[in-house]
Amino acid sequence: MMLLNIDDCSESSKHPIIVARQKGESTEFQLNNPNRRLILKIKVDECPIMQDSNDIRPKCCDYVFEIDTPMIKAVYVELKGGHISDGLKQINSTLDLFKTRHHKIDKECHIVATRVAQPKTDSSRQRQEARLRKIYNLTAKISTQKHTIQI
Repeated sequence: MMLLNIDDCSESSKHPIIVARQKGESTEFQLNNPNRRLILKIKVDECPIMQDSNDIRPKCCDYVFEIDTPMIKAVYVELKGGHISDGLKQINSTLDLFKTRHHKIDKECHIVATRVAQPKTDSSRQRQEARLRKIYNLTAKISTQKHTIQI
């Protein structure tokens, strides 16, 4: 069984507004937290989160937010240029990676893109959306530039 080590890639906060953005990019995801619940913000992509460094994993989404202790919800976030199908693939990979950790809790998926360059008829996008629905019973909310949710 693969164990995740997120200590070097995460920070806890009860701040009323928690923001995720990439350096030099215009996309932004904002989590409004008016009740100051405990949020663990995990920077997943490019972080060595697997305990065994020999493990190889596919490219993952940028952030995962874990809500409350004990955890009641996980929010997966990908900040993207315009290739929505790539973002969906990264979210699927991250869901696979966190499958055990996020078993039996609510999950949400968000892609914030600078533009939506691929039409909904793109076959790669359709395959990734179908996998998300079939395996996890989820859909990804896709928005441009900035997206805000409230927990």
